Amino acid sequence: MKEVIQDSFTMKLYTHHIELFIKPETHLENSVFFQILHVKISHYDDPVGLIVVREGQNHYYSIDPLIFLKFKTQFETHLKWYALVSPNKSGFQNLVYLKQMTNLKVYSFTNYEDALSLIKE
Repeated sequence: MKEVIQDSFTMKLYTHHIELFIKPETHLENSVFFQILHVKISHYDDPVGLIVVREGQNHYYSIDPLIFLKFKTQFETHLKWYALVSPNKSGFQNLVYLKQMTNLKVYSFTNYEDALSLIKE
């Protein structure tokens, strides 16, 4: 596992998946998206799974839902699946947009350990 730490996020890079921890108070918009994409492309040739982890009940950040539409091709090219882990289900509503706007398999979990079952895919 390799860890990449940026101002707005931390990524843990595993063989077949990435765990993304967006820092509290971050607004994930175009520039942050491209930083994340750059890290992915720099370390992986093939699509991988992405687990986005909210680290507690009070861990809040925001995502521009238009990112899912504007960068549909990048999501579908670089990811096998997308999963959100959120203990209080915060952010689950944005997954509706991702499901509607891309062909990705999209998952939501309230428990990190449950999300690990996806790694076998």
